[in-house]
Amino acid sequence: MPTQRLATLDQLDRVIYVGGLSKTLSSSLRIGYLAASRDLVKHLVDVKVLTSLGGTRFAESVAASLLERGTYRKYLERLRKRVRDSLSNAVQTLESYGWDVFDEPSGGNFVWAKVPSIDDSNVLVDEALKLGVTLTPGSYYPRRNVPARRSRPCRRRAARTGRLRLRRCDVRRSPRR
Repeated sequence: MPTQRLATLDQLDRVIYVGGLSKTLSSSLRIGYLAASRDLVKHLVDVKVLTSLGGTRFAESVAASLLERGTYRKYLERLRKRVRDSLSNAVQTLESYGWDVFDEPSGGNFVWAKVPSIDDSNVLVDEALKLGVTLTPGSYYPRRNVPARRSRPCRRRAARTGRLRLRRCDVRRSPRR
């Protein structure tokens, strides 16, 4: 269940809500938006007009149309479902290979997992990289100064299909030399 945003609770009195479309629609669509009190928006629009070189009228018109028609909202619903399905698939794949998954994710894009036979996730990261799989070692997120056993697999997407692609690897095999 989604949580209420601070901007909603404040009724945009002292809070400015800022967002963008580049991560969900297209990285080349460099359009952002904000919600704030009417007086502040007027002032910020004046500042933008005086200081901005960017933004094409066409891209802004396309984004406005998507937002006004509800197309963007519907797209986000489908995107969230695809992300949930991909994440569920990733968790099942990791568990099928003996990884211990911590706190199955209920949102977001990341999975925390460990391979029971590996004490230092940096070893796993090095071996996975040789197979074309990107992992983030748990040592990037330290709790104390000890070797990290957890890793966070980074999902890879096929360029044309957008589907999750995890390469399978046997982490018990000895390191290649």
